[in-house]
Amino acid sequence: MEVKEAILDIEIKLVKDFLASFGLSYENDIDKTLYIEENGTIIATVSKAKDVIKCLAISPSYQSENLS
Repeated sequence: MEVKEAILDIEIKLVKDFLASFGLSYENDIDKTLYIEENGTIIATVSKAKDVIKCLAISPSYQSENLS
């Protein structure tokens, strides 16, 4: 597992696609996004807008792994 910051447009698109699979959307006011990748696949993501945590999602198979 590797924690990465979504900076590039392609990374943000991957995060958006991951969030969409949970019925969530990537909000316009986000100023930082981190994601966890395993074997080239995003398994978790979290973002922040100022001091507010947003867009937290974890793949069901990893939800008991204390990733948050």
